[in-house]
Amino acid sequence: MSSRLCPAAGSPVTGAGDGLKAGDFNHDGKLDLVGLDNYNYRIDFFVGAGDGTFTSTPTTPVVSQNFPFAIVAADFNEDGVPDLAMLTKNVATVSILLTNPTQTATATVNGLAPVGAGTHNVEASYPGDSNYTSSVSGTVALTAALAPLVP
Repeated sequence: MSSRLCPAAGSPVTGAGDGLKAGDFNHDGKLDLVGLDNYNYRIDFFVGAGDGTFTSTPTTPVVSQNFPFAIVAADFNEDGVPDLAMLTKNVATVSILLTNPTQTATATVNGLAPVGAGTHNVEASYPGDSNYTSSVSGTVALTAALAPLVP
């Protein structure tokens, strides 16, 4: 049996040639890639689709003007999401870049029956878990009308 490696469609093709690392950085269960962009002093992030393809996302802000040259991925704060450690030239420290997972969700509620006619302000709350902090949605106004009387 023989095999050969071929570039997959959707392979990263930007400046992240130095130190590509793999990990599930956005905590969606699919492998992502990060790499150093030494020209712009940034870290490039490629979101994995789970099928061997990746989508380039906007790069991080400038992480160091001291020429970052090596990164390693590991879960440094033990939150279940890989973080990055970065070395820079001529600096005697390691920079730890923690991944802060964010998630936006949409919920649909059926069978909600506000009591009384008029406008009711509704908020959704999430108590948080080991991966995400608690949050409260913005207020949404629901307008209820009285049901017509049926003879």
